[in-house]
Amino acid sequence: MPNSLGLEARSLEELTGRLQAILRGEQAAEITPEKDRLIDHYITARQGPLAAERILDVLDAAYRLEGGALPAVGPLQRRTAAGLTRLKAALTKLNMRRPGPNRGSYHAHRWPTIGPDHVAGRVQRLGAALGRFGRVRVRGRGEHLFDLFAEGDEGWT
Repeated sequence: MPNSLGLEARSLEELTGRLQAILRGEQAAEITPEKDRLIDHYITARQGPLAAERILDVLDAAYRLEGGALPAVGPLQRRTAAGLTRLKAALTKLNMRRPGPNRGSYHAHRWPTIGPDHVAGRVQRLGAALGRFGRVRVRGRGEHLFDLFAEGDEGWT
C-alpha cells in the first residue's frame, strides 16, 4: 500500500495510541476521493467476500465431487506423498551441510533458534502494546515451529 494511505507515527507510544484509538472506533479513516481511488487500485474486494475466500470457493468448485465430498486419497498416494516429503527434507538437510552461500550458516542467520519462552515473551509484549490477547501459552512443535494457545483453548492444558 502506498504511504499516502497510512498515518504517520514518530514513536512507539504514538503508534500504539493511534492503533488503540482505531480499534476503539475513536479515530475514523479520512477517505478522500484520491485515497478512495488508491484503495480501489490496491484492494479488489472492498465489498463481499475477500480474495482468499473467493480463491477457496474456486478450489472447492474445482475439487468437490457430487454431494460436496472431496475426492478420496488412497493409501498409495498418501504413502507416496509422505515418502517424497521425507526425501525432500533429507536432501535439504544434506545440502545444508555443503559449503557455500545459502547453506547452514545462512539458514541459522535468517532463522535463529529460539525457544517457546522467547516467543511467549514477544507475544506478551505485542499484546501489552495492543491491549489484547490475555494469557497465551506457547508450545514448541519443532526447531522453528510453535503452537500458540489462548487461555481456555483445548490445547491450553
